[in-house]
Amino acid sequence: MSRISESTVAKIFDAARIEDVVGDFVQLKRSGSNLKGLSPFTNEKTPSFFVSPAKQIFKCFSSGKGGSAVSFLMELEAMTYPEALRWLAKRYQIEIEEQELDPGQQEAAHLRERLYLIQDLAAKYYTDQLWHTEKGRAVGLSYFTERGFDSETIRLFQLGFSPEERAPFTEHALEKGHSLSLVEKAGLVRVNERGNTDLFRGRVIFPIHGLTGRILGFGGRILRKDVKAPKYVNSPETEIYHKSRVLYGLYQSKKAIIQAQKCLMVEGYTDVLSMHQAGIQNVVATSGTALTPEQISLVQRLTENITFLFDGDPAGIRASLRGIDMVLKQGMNVRVALLPDGDDPDSFAKKKGREGLNEFLKNHEQDFIRFRCDLLKEEAQDDPIVKSRLVQDLVGSIALIPQAITRDMYIRLAARETDTREELLQQELASALQRHSREEERARKRESARQQREGKTQTEPLEATETSAQDTAEDGQYFIEREILRLMLNHGHKEIEVEVEPEEGEAAAEDAPKMTEKVSLVQHMLEELYNEDHPLTFHHPVYARVLTGIREAWEAGKEIKTIEDLLHREEGVEEVVADLLFERHKMSNWQRKEVYVTNFDSMLGQAAEDCILRLWKRDLHDQEELNAAELSGEDSLQALKRQKYLNQQRKEIAKKLYQVV
Repeated sequence: MSRISESTVAKIFDAARIEDVVGDFVQLKRSGSNLKGLSPFTNEKTPSFFVSPAKQIFKCFSSGKGGSAVSFLMELEAMTYPEALRWLAKRYQIEIEEQELDPGQQEAAHLRERLYLIQDLAAKYYTDQLWHTEKGRAVGLSYFTERGFDSETIRLFQLGFSPEERAPFTEHALEKGHSLSLVEKAGLVRVNERGNTDLFRGRVIFPIHGLTGRILGFGGRILRKDVKAPKYVNSPETEIYHKSRVLYGLYQSKKAIIQAQKCLMVEGYTDVLSMHQAGIQNVVATSGTALTPEQISLVQRLTENITFLFDGDPAGIRASLRGIDMVLKQGMNVRVALLPDGDDPDSFAKKKGREGLNEFLKNHEQDFIRFRCDLLKEEAQDDPIVKSRLVQDLVGSIALIPQAITRDMYIRLAARETDTREELLQQELASALQRHSREEERARKRESARQQREGKTQTEPLEATETSAQDTAEDGQYFIEREILRLMLNHGHKEIEVEVEPEEGEAAAEDAPKMTEKVSLVQHMLEELYNEDHPLTFHHPVYARVLTGIREAWEAGKEIKTIEDLLHREEGVEEVVADLLFERHKMSNWQRKEVYVTNFDSMLGQAAEDCILRLWKRDLHDQEELNAAELSGEDSLQALKRQKYLNQQRKEIAKKLYQVV
């Protein structure tokens, strides 16, 4: 087994022109040095999608997405990174060189490929049984048609049928040359002392696809009513199937989700089938399992908007609230639609059809806060104790939302809807935020301890909080970091004049002119950031990754002009770089931070110096807080000396800032 070589990846990035790749999907028109068109991710009427041929990046201002040609394909077609590379290699007729994997990697990859092959074999077997056998048509196909599913829907979702006999598929797989061990590892057979039994015997089959269409596993519904067996069974966890990372119907629905910029979340297989057949195709199902963060991330790659469809069962609704909380925590926009009593998405779609469903959603979708408030009023009635507990739960959910402005808006709405003083809810929100912060810190420590026990090195997660880089761009503690990156990415190749310190032993006269030399802005800023006397740190982990990429590119002798210099890094970096490369210098942003620049290009050196000093000032503040905690300790004398040194540095910064501004 092998993987795409690094040299091939480099050839692909060199050959791929983003204007050509995007032009295959979006009609682009010239707009100055850029190209623009309608966003392929949202239904917009005014173009807000831009492509920069010079920088080889795209930026969609309506959805916030941005990046390279590879990330464009990954976003639009929900491709994996290797799939996007192979697509581009085929388009530009680049021969893919493979790198051999080590024996352990080869064995793992070989097993995964064999599992994919046997799942494909099983899917074909089940569909053949459904369409081409007398029992399959009489039992399986008649079940689907009685449920109202037409042949187009049945074929689109590759529905099938498994005979009642003990192990016909296992025998079929063995005849095709597969081992019993592989069939068992694929979760398709139970092996015990009494013999082999097909897992899905006597059931209609629902294949579960991955994002690229490969079959990962199956769900099966029993048809006989006189047996003691679960109504539904799903494939067990395997090397390729992890139920927490899969959503039923996502492969068939991903394009509709991107186009509609909304995902409808239902519970079961037939809910998805019926809504899809009715013409509502932006729908997926959790298949009866609790929603997981991994599943939410799958949806978030396609849209920020998710609507839960509930069938009115109180127990089911309460169980789903945890899933809503997780969606809120990931910063998505959550809405809820409660179906009429006696209906579920399956039956409601069959009765109402596309127009009826759309009209219902239009009139009955609620944002999560109003939905929760309605539940609160219904459950609490006139009991103040119950109401108090439910209001606390509600505020706890609001506290999970990463955007401060959204939290504030929801708190105001909750105060009105629950007839509670806003000040009290704000106090409860502050407490809830602290609780969540402590819980996350404990979770990080537990994970660190677990990894240490297992002999692993813990890597800092890309997101230090649930807040994205874009959301925190204007936060005081991150603003200056973003400005430093913006300067280096957009102006790093330009030369500025910097003062040169006299060499050791040479004393310059007081009235002598200061010595200067010209260096690139990126060199100067990196030297200041990584100064041995007072190295500076970035707090936001995504910005820190970008800074590391800039330093590595500069040290390798590359000019920081295009996004290719910062590719092959963790998810999130590429989008931030695209944002920074597309953003022009905003005078208003600087003025709000008390940074006044008259002519940006002519004052580039001063702007760079100002940013460095302000970051240094922030780091000093952090050091002073740490030092204050040591003043009452055993080594308080050392802490006092340290505080004196920090005070001197603060005065030096204040003096320099005055000179710059």
